[in-house]
Amino acid sequence: MQRCDRRNDCGDSSDELRCSYQPCQQHQFTCQNGRCVSRDFVCDGDNDCGDESDELDHMCRTPAPTCPPGNFRCDNGNCIPLSEVCDRNDDCNDNSDEKGCGICK
Repeated sequence: MQRCDRRNDCGDSSDELRCSYQPCQQHQFTCQNGRCVSRDFVCDGDNDCGDESDELDHMCRTPAPTCPPGNFRCDNGNCIPLSEVCDRNDDCNDNSDEKGCGICK
């Protein structure tokens, strides 16, 4: 057991009472438990903080790309205006805006 190492070794945090910690440096990530780990360790699949705060979903999962309102997201990732969907033109350049329109191409 080490005192003031930002780890709850005793289970009741008594080993972390009355400790003063240096703030994390700019190249470091501040864990929810106060520990400092390298920013390179964030979202690497390892629990480097000891409390999983360097692996939280909201930080590590990239949200699915979206298009602005009023736009259609093509299968290739392009965004086109909804008015161009099912207009018999391949506006997406992959024909995904014409799929399911009842139009044979």
